[in-house]
Amino acid sequence: MKFYHDGYLLHRFIFVDIVIQLVIATYFTQSFPSTGGPLFFIYTAWQIGSLPFSRKRFLRFYFLYLITILFCTLDKIIQIPFTLHNFFGIVIVLTFTFGSPLASRSLGNSYRRGYRMQQNNRRLETIIKQNERDRIAKDLHDNIGQSFSIITLKAELATKLIEKQPQNALQQLKDITKTSREDLNLVRKIVANLNEKTIASAMIEEEKNLSIANIRQISINEQTSNDWPKNIQPQIARTS
Repeated sequence: MKFYHDGYLLHRFIFVDIVIQLVIATYFTQSFPSTGGPLFFIYTAWQIGSLPFSRKRFLRFYFLYLITILFCTLDKIIQIPFTLHNFFGIVIVLTFTFGSPLASRSLGNSYRRGYRMQQNNRRLETIIKQNERDRIAKDLHDNIGQSFSIITLKAELATKLIEKQPQNALQQLKDITKTSREDLNLVRKIVANLNEKTIASAMIEEEKNLSIANIRQISINEQTSNDWPKNIQPQIARTS
């Protein structure tokens, strides 16, 4: 069982595992041909196809598998009386024999492509979120940070002028009030922009929600929404 278990893992001794599997399948095929012995080849066929081999290495294992299974079954095929029923049976068996590793490899490659696509999508989402954080941090530093520095300087100046020049100190306090209000409006604007959802972001969010229920989302001409005005997209996204 260890050789079959390890055969699904790509490691340095995978060749030994597959060879031993073929030896076991050959033994049971020769010893118990009518009691399911040839079925042992099915495990090896799907293992060869499912592992992420290079094309050259896959063909090497594939031909080794074909040579072994033909060696075990060719003499038995020759002995079968030629009838139309037997002919179609042999064709089906040979098709399954030759096609199992190829079908397994196709399924494995499809699964790995889907996994890589999902992984790349997650990476892109992370990059987009990080870029958005960097943009927000830059806006806060360039605008709010500078305003806070001005407020601090004016507050210190008002403290010094409040006894000797109260009118100037009062003007400084008025400037502080004005700057604070402008900063508050700027923060509200930034937060409002963060809360706005585009059509694309709404589609991504809905696709994640639908995938939990095993529902597939299909959209037509979705890319046209990228050219819509930004003040319209959040309203449509909220109604989706």
